[in-house]
Amino acid sequence: MRNNRVLILVFAILMLTLSLVSCSEDDLTVPSGCIEISADGVGYNFYMVDTWQIGEQSGMTSAMVSDFDTSNVSMMGFDAGQALSAEEYWTQFSEEFNAVFGEMVYESEGEDTTLGGKNAKKYIYNASIAGKEYKFMQIVCYVTNANLFTSQPEVYVFTYTASPEKYDEHIEDVIYMVDNIVFEE
Repeated sequence: MRNNRVLILVFAILMLTLSLVSCSEDDLTVPSGCIEISADGVGYNFYMVDTWQIGEQSGMTSAMVSDFDTSNVSMMGFDAGQALSAEEYWTQFSEEFNAVFGEMVYESEGEDTTLGGKNAKKYIYNASIAGKEYKFMQIVCYVTNANLFTSQPEVYVFTYTASPEKYDEHIEDVIYMVDNIVFEE
């Protein structure tokens, strides 16, 4: 009989813990002037400044300024593969980026920053696509999602893309969006 009580108590504690964890996402407050645009199950909450438009949402979360100003932001998560850090991820894939962009001229390479409260690396560079010049800011964050179901490391990449002329015009909005990303625990 004592074993049954202990088992019932353990089960009740487990159920209470799981219910508190599952409700924690509802406690998040949408930042002032923003709209949540991230899909369920992506591992993060992404809040777009409400003067921007929702962009492509298949496999990523994205937003753009307008139909006339296509400056945009996006966020994606990937299986980390063999990478053990944000730096290793960047090193592994920078050759592929070079193949797409040609020569990448760095303004900032691997600067320490945060994304969703996690340590990250920031890369700011200029590159051309189809002969048109763009300025990029990419923030790479390596996260080990250790929970009951998986301990699979993931790499999250936030990207801001704009023409060099428009880059500074929107950087305040972009920083506000970056500062308000929240990873699901």
